[in-house]
Amino acid sequence: MNFEEYKIMRDLEDDYWWHRGMRSIIKEQVVPTIDSGSRLLDVGCGTGANLLMLSEYCETAGIDVHSEAVRYSQERGLKNIVVGDGERLPFEDRSFTHALSCAVLQVIPDDQACINETFRVLSPGGVYMIIESTYPILWSKHDLSQGSVRRYSKKDLRTKLEKAGFKIGSFSYATKTVLPLIMATRLASKALRPPRKLDPEQTRSDLFRLPAPINSVIYHIFEKERKNALFSKLPFGLTIIALAQKPADHS
Repeated sequence: MNFEEYKIMRDLEDDYWWHRGMRSIIKEQVVPTIDSGSRLLDVGCGTGANLLMLSEYCETAGIDVHSEAVRYSQERGLKNIVVGDGERLPFEDRSFTHALSCAVLQVIPDDQACINETFRVLSPGGVYMIIESTYPILWSKHDLSQGSVRRYSKKDLRTKLEKAGFKIGSFSYATKTVLPLIMATRLASKALRPPRKLDPEQTRSDLFRLPAPINSVIYHIFEKERKNALFSKLPFGLTIIALAQKPADHS
């Protein structure tokens, strides 16, 4: 990700509708599994917005490859945040009861190594939540600008989690409502300028600061989508969410 894109991500992480929406999902699916003895690791913690929310419920730690991200996390008052590589986590075996990867595996060259490392640092019975972009066909200059090297299919993600030793708890999808618009935009963009022929430093993402009223409207649409029991079960969306668990009897 180039510096300008990183600044956009930093500035938008707290309030951008997608980030707010993902925090709603994390709170809904992960927080009920947390107790007073839980310790959670955010792999690729960014500027710490997710950890700030989760730190209200348990002890947390974070790691990010970008020193600027770690600095901003620390400025929020978050502790146990380190600069490091997801492929080689600097933590001891069985250090955490929970782990989170939010739009992180897609930017790591060896995502299987990161998943394996997360399995290693989780204690038996530990919970792992993964939130990633789906539909590989939609990989575009936006993904390139973010440093992404892949998007995931359900089969892909399941295979890699099971290879590491995880048991799959559930798969679900989010950001369904905007799927037709984004799909049309990305496919048209790819047809005009194939992203793999572009210089990553010359690409720009689809992210930009939305006017507050529009951002709020999209977030509320997302919330209605999330809370509608029937709609939330539909097997499609721009974002794939997996809940996995390290077997309790793993030795």
